[in-house]
Amino acid sequence: MGKGFKIAIISLLVIIIVLLGVVIGVFIKDDQNQNNNVNNQQVTDTNDLDKQTTDEKTNDTTDNSYITTEKALNVALDHAELKQSEIHDLSIELDYKNDKHVYEIDFNYKNYDYEYYVDAKTGEIMYSFKELD
Repeated sequence: MGKGFKIAIISLLVIIIVLLGVVIGVFIKDDQNQNNNVNNQQVTDTNDLDKQTTDEKTNDTTDNSYITTEKALNVALDHAELKQSEIHDLSIELDYKNDKHVYEIDFNYKNYDYEYYVDAKTGEIMYSFKELD
């Protein structure tokens, strides 16, 4: 092989490496833009939720068509066939899932963990889960 041929091969390899770097850089930048869009959407959803809730302690909302946290809890407890006096570690939060406001309800009974998503407008159970702790 001649010296000119080796230089041509090395030059070609340098060009390929530079092109790969540009392509990888474009993919990384596109991925970062997509992550920024997802993060911005999550912030928007949280802000929308904040606008609709006026007092997190009482869960009063500016939209009076939401059911109360007590009603949502009763829906979950009826489904689990439990009474409020039987459960512990109760947590109820107004959340936004699948384009709906839901009450996320978590509690424990004996050695079981329960989780419910109850539609904040209709009182319908959107999700329920029970597992052995």
